[in-house]
Parts: sequence; structure tokens; C-alpha cells
Amino acid sequence: MKSDVTDMLIIGYGNTLRHDDAVGPMIVQWLRSGVSAHQLLPEHAELVSRAKRVIFIDASISIAPGKILFYRIREKELSNAGIGHYMSPETILKYAKELYGRAPEKAHVIAIGAASLEVGEGLTPRVESVARRLVKHLSYWLTR
Repeated sequence: MKSDVTDMLIIGYGNTLRHDDAVGPMIVQWLRSGVSAHQLLPEHAELVSRAKRVIFIDASISIAPGKILFYRIREKELSNAGIGHYMSPETILKYAKELYGRAPEKAHVIAIGAASLEVGEGLTPRVESVARRLVKHLSYWLTR
């Protein structure tokens, strides 16, 4: 019987009409693997629950343009607040466990420093260069 569990799931999210905010979806597109989304939604919890490892990729204004921050995350406690327009990767992990009975053994975020979040299509040259190098590394991990 075939297992319904995926070894690695990549979720790239961001607004594709705001330059570097599109870095997550662009990486998923270049990899031809994973899930691309405008934002994280509760529905992502079901997919995440079926992965042994999940990597969330997003742009960040908290780090220097073109820099990469890679860090491990854990489930976040759920509050009584309603579901808003923004959900964190940690909240998605918690929903996966609470609603579907399991969360990935390993979960990470890759944040890529954005140079521009202005309205427009396409990544800035620095962010595109870093993203393409990251795709090579992720391709290796996906084929292992």
C-alpha cells in the first residue's frame, strides 16, 4: 500500500505583483515542485500534515536584501482569536497537528531579504540571483 506521506513539501508564498515579495512563488515555479500561494491559509494545514519535512519560503524586510535566513520552527499555540488574513508557518503546523493528527518531523522557514516590494512584476537582480542559487540547493534536497 502506498503511503500518503510526502518526504518534503515546499510552500512558497507572497504577492507576485510586488517585485521581491514574489520570491517564494518564483522558487516553487522554478523547482516545478511544491505549493505556491499568495498567503498561508488554514487549507495548507492538510498538505503540511502529510509531509515529513516542510519548508516555507517567503520574502522578508527584516533582513538585508539578497540575504537568506534559514531557521527551524515549531508549532505555535492557538489563540481564541478568529482566523485573520495572515497566518504564520507556526500556526499552520499547529493546525496540521490539531486538525489532521500530525505535523512534519522537521519544519523550516527560508526568509529572503527583499530589495523592493513596490508594485510591479519580476524580482530585483540581487534577489533573483540568490533565489536561483537556492533553487539549485533545494533541487539537490528534493532528489535525495
